[in-house]
Amino acid sequence: MKTLLCISPHFPPVNAPDMHRLRQSLPYFKEFGWKPVVFSVSPEFVEQKREPLLLQSLPSEIEIHQVKAFSVKITRKLGLGNLGFRSLLQYRKEIDKYLAVNKVDLIYFTTTVFTLMVLGRYWKQKFAVPFIVDLQDPWRNDYYLSLYKKDRPKKFWFDYCQKKYLESITMPEVAGIVSVSSAYVETMKVRYPRLRAMDCLTLPFGALEADWTIARKLDPVFLGENTVNVVYVGRAGNDMKFSLSALFCAFKKGLDSNLPQFKQVRFLFFGTSYALDGQGAKTVEPIANQCGVGKFVTEVTDRLPYFQSLKVLECADILFMPGSIDEKYTASKVFPYLLARKPLFAIFNEMSSVVDILRSTKGGAVISFSNKDSLDEVGDRVLCEFKKMMIKIPFTPELDAAAFKPYTAREMTRKLCSYFDEIG
Repeated sequence: MKTLLCISPHFPPVNAPDMHRLRQSLPYFKEFGWKPVVFSVSPEFVEQKREPLLLQSLPSEIEIHQVKAFSVKITRKLGLGNLGFRSLLQYRKEIDKYLAVNKVDLIYFTTTVFTLMVLGRYWKQKFAVPFIVDLQDPWRNDYYLSLYKKDRPKKFWFDYCQKKYLESITMPEVAGIVSVSSAYVETMKVRYPRLRAMDCLTLPFGALEADWTIARKLDPVFLGENTVNVVYVGRAGNDMKFSLSALFCAFKKGLDSNLPQFKQVRFLFFGTSYALDGQGAKTVEPIANQCGVGKFVTEVTDRLPYFQSLKVLECADILFMPGSIDEKYTASKVFPYLLARKPLFAIFNEMSSVVDILRSTKGGAVISFSNKDSLDEVGDRVLCEFKKMMIKIPFTPELDAAAFKPYTAREMTRKLCSYFDEIG
């Protein structure tokens, strides 16, 4: 059996979005011929929330190593909180020791802590072990270059420049690329000619039905009384302004037309910011206020524990997913939404993989748009679809099991290991 060394700084009990691909693959790696060895950062050095329930989803036999990191209390004084920079030296030291005495066939970076990926080229040169990177987000993201300064994240230029440099010296050395979006892969091939002939794997996050076994044991979440609760759990941001505006403007038209039940609707948005608890800036409520429906919308920027977020989806009346104007954006959260078996509608760019997934599985209604469409055009389509859904609820969508099977965690892991076999 081949050995796969997995780099995932965020790992249970830490609750962070970028560790879920690895977590959901762990039950199946052995079945497909790979022994995973996980190196994560010890939770006390990670600023993300902890969720002990996540440990219940891990196979007991997995080999897990934890590395230390410089304390954020110290590095913040220097203006640096990035976990990759804080743990870079520790990762290098601990994995150097491991590779010196253990045979490893492949190193797999599955994280959005991109800084650490630069170590792949170092271990490749020192120990002759190939490495693969998993692009769950763009590493160097040029999207914000087109925005006004006020719309860019804090410390944008420092973050952009260090990512641009580290990406440029790392990506030409990779043995393979796994990505949630084919657009991310194509961007890399344009930037780095050495990658153009490389076979890469586009693979969204899978759906682990065992997660729902844990979530359904939790107490119900009270969302409101005598209301129709439309729920979204996930990050928001300026790139979703168009889809959110289409939703709220459509809803305002429905209210002004005195459509049945519309006054009972409440839109609930949870976990809309990646910032630490209490520090996130609201990006949904301001749009609702501009559209004149602010009193119907509640936004909570703090992220929910993973299993509680599943429970919230289960307790909703309708689920909603806003998409980005960025054509490359894909949302792996679509699979938990589908497994919630709730009425679902989404507003996404027509180039997003979410559009095809929802239509092929028949798990929800999707209103697609191009970047040439006007807000009024999309809003009218949203209102039409939302009216249909309000008439039908409550109902359970008939998910096409055969169409959904390729997106299960087991099937995703099978594809992943097949790709590893070609390289390791």
